[in-house]
Parts: sequence; structure tokens; C-alpha cells
Amino acid sequence: MFDYHTHSNFSYDHIGGSSMEELVCTAIEVGLDEIAITDHYDPNFPADEANLDFPAYKKQLLELKETYKDRIRVVPGIELGIRPGATLQSCSDEIVSFPYEFVIASVHSAGDHPIHRQSFREGRTDLESVIFYYEWTLECIKAYDNFDVLGHINVIDRYLPTDPEESLYIDCIEAIFRVLIEKGKGIEINTSNYRYGQVRTIPTLSMLKLYRSLGGEIVTTGSDSHGVRYIGKNLSDAQELLRAAGFTHLTTFENRMPVFRTL
Repeated sequence: MFDYHTHSNFSYDHIGGSSMEELVCTAIEVGLDEIAITDHYDPNFPADEANLDFPAYKKQLLELKETYKDRIRVVPGIELGIRPGATLQSCSDEIVSFPYEFVIASVHSAGDHPIHRQSFREGRTDLESVIFYYEWTLECIKAYDNFDVLGHINVIDRYLPTDPEESLYIDCIEAIFRVLIEKGKGIEINTSNYRYGQVRTIPTLSMLKLYRSLGGEIVTTGSDSHGVRYIGKNLSDAQELLRAAGFTHLTTFENRMPVFRTL
């Protein structure tokens, strides 16, 4: 099993989170083959401070990778919160400064608001909010290249009172997938929906099938855990979702290059 989306207490939203070493030790205990540490870096986030203590973060990534190399593969990673404009240059500057082996690009805010705040939805219906979010995401990934997978593509579902019918915005999803595939980027199955009680998976099965039908091949699996409690959780469900969509493999990364693993 491979958990390619995890957060330690370096992330600004950890709220009592675990140390990086605690994540690694828990991953060993639950029998994972690899764990990618992907703490948040959201420059210009329109809310709370969202930066990383980079010197300490990078030092621990390298130390833990070496210390535990005979027990588990620790993948030095990062989750970028991308936004149009100067944010993308800040993200680019950071990625070239360190030998990250895996980079997630995620959209945590759109317009002037974090998507988890009610202010994001003010003046919009739920459907309008969804479409705005995906159009913003499309703009971001068109403008930015230095990442490996797009994180939790439909996480916006978590923050809406209702779930608009997917067919009403699936053309937005298709446009995003086409850009990702053209750029050689992937998506992730993010299992956080299970602990939040969401019926819709991230992505949904129909989205995953669409991605595959368009030629998409790169799919990682990750818990999006913000502490030890959820390390490795529901990764078997993620693999079943992949199989149901017709995939015969999942993806890991080595030095930013995809490695395809038979399911």
C-alpha cells in the first residue's frame, strides 16, 4: 500500500497533528510500502498564515528518508496551494530549491476566499460555486507546470450544502483532465471522504472512468491524513475504485517520475 498524501505538524492546518516521524512509524506499523510526506505550502492564501518552516521541514525529510530506508520508503513531497499570478512563481521557486520526489498541486481557494469558508459561496448558487471552482482550477493548471498530480479534484463537494448533478459541470472536469493528460500530469484518489462521511468519493467513479477514457494513466492514492489516526486508511477502497474504473495499476513516484504498480 502507498499513502501519497499525508500531513505532519509542519502544515499550517495540523490542529494537534503528529510529528513527521510519528507518521512514518505509524506507516510502518500498518504495513505501508511507501509514505509521501506532503505538507502544505499555500503562498498568498487569503486567510490564515499558510507557509512552511522550510529549513526544518527539508532537514527532517532527508533525515527520515535515510533513517528508515530499510523499513519503508519515505518520499519527500509537498502539497502546493496554487492560485493564478505571483503565487505560481513562489511555488516554482520552492520546487526547484530542493529534491522533492513528489509534488501535489491543489486548489484550496478561489477568487478572494478559501473554499471552506461560507464567504466563498456568497452570491452564488451551489452549482455556480462548483463551476466557478472548476473554472478557477482549470486556469491554475493551464498556467502552472511544476507538479505531478492534481490533488482532491472534487473536494469542493465537502463544503456545499447540496451536491449539484454531476452532468451539469462534467464538461469542466473533462477540460481539466485534458490539460492534465496533455501535460503528463495525474490525479489522486483521496480517501478523506470516508472520514468526513461523504457519499461521493474523491474523485467519483464516473470522473475516474472519464479520466481513463481520455487516456489518463497516472493515479496516486492518499489518505490526506493530518496526523497518525488516518495514515493508510481506506487505501484498499481506493484500489477497488481504480479497478472498478478499469485501471490495472496505481502510480507512485521516484524523483518526480511516475512508477506504475500492478493492482
